Formats: sequence, structure tokens, C-alpha cells
Amino acid sequence: MRSPLDMAWYRAQIVAMEEGSQLSVYYVDYGNTESVDAENVRLLEQEFCQLPAQAIRCSLAGLRPVADSYSEGATRC
Repeated sequence: MRSPLDMAWYRAQIVAMEEGSQLSVYYVDYGNTESVDAENVRLLEQEFCQLPAQAIRCSLAGLRPVADSYSEGATRC
């Protein structure tokens, strides 16, 4: 799909249909989601479907805040 921010093409998965012609998509190589117009979505060529997704959900084991809790900025995705 073509990102409305930079007009470049990225691999994405449609995760929801919104109002009108808007779609919620998940960028499989970056891990973020975005609302895009359906006219910017194209079927991915088969050769690119074979590549594994590059975005991997992870966390750090044993990480603790310095203070009693994390700041809002530290927990923002």
C-alpha cells in the first residue's frame, strides 16, 4: 500500500474497514498501523508475499524503572 505520508509503497495487512473508503492497515515490516484511503491499496505480488515480516513484537526482560514507575513518555508506543 502507498503511505499518504511519503507516497512510498510498503507491505501492509488490512486489519479493519473504517467509514467510507478508509482502511486501517498494519505495516508488517515496521509494526505500526495507519488509516489510509482504499485507493492507495494494491494486491501484493506473490514474490513479495514469501518474505517474512520484519516487525517483531518484543520486550526487555528484567527492566525496571529508576523511580517508582515509568514516566508517560517512557511508556508511549
